[in-house]
Amino acid sequence: MFESIWNDVSNTFKKKNVVPQLILINVLAYIVLNRSGFSLTHLLCRIAGWNAGAVVDFFSLPDSFYGLALQPWSLLTYGFLHDGFFHILFNMIFLYIMGNLVQEFLGSRKLLTVFIAGIIISGLFEVMALTGLEWWYGYHSFGY
Repeated sequence: MFESIWNDVSNTFKKKNVVPQLILINVLAYIVLNRSGFSLTHLLCRIAGWNAGAVVDFFSLPDSFYGLALQPWSLLTYGFLHDGFFHILFNMIFLYIMGNLVQEFLGSRKLLTVFIAGIIISGLFEVMALTGLEWWYGYHSFGY
């Protein structure tokens, strides 16, 4: 049984289709690192007595440019973190549908480039928006 699963996974990475590979990487990242408490990281941290939230936060996107300067890898790794089962489920359904369409028009290599660029650009915009909101409400408080 496990040999068949392993063969399926290895055959997925031998093909030119990037979409199943991205879905597999996202699902594996979800199994290892998710915030729900049912992940491999939470299990191992409970056994070792570590703080699992700190491990997940290590890969999460910080809320300021200062934090991003201290964790530059998080600009890419946060894109593979999901907050719950339905979050990853709907993201992977969307990735399957839209990824195959984009791949048909652009090709596998460009789809991967668009996927990674989308993660990085949206992460930069998120940090910029959070920094702007913090500045706005921190320095221009209207009493509420």
